[in-house]
Amino acid sequence: MDRKQEFERSNAFVDDELDRKARGEVLAGAARDPRLAKELSDLNRLKSMVEDSVDVPHMELPAPPAGRGRRYRVAMAMATGLALLVLDRLVVTAVSGA
Repeated sequence: MDRKQEFERSNAFVDDELDRKARGEVLAGAARDPRLAKELSDLNRLKSMVEDSVDVPHMELPAPPAGRGRRYRVAMAMATGLALLVLDRLVVTAVSGA
């Protein structure tokens, strides 16, 4: 596994996106490799810092304009996806120190 794949897997581990088998493999790897254990710890700490620093208020979304429900939902989904992509790049950049 190359470094990029390993980093992606570490992020998936911290985000609880791995199945039971893959999660066990990462834990076993961290037990053998202090560098991996530190990376997981750093990622977990960063995730906690980001979650703690963002206060997301409950928001009521307005009803979609009449006759444009599907287009409105697609636009909102795209905007949300873009926001998540930007946040992901910010976190990856912060972790990699670039």
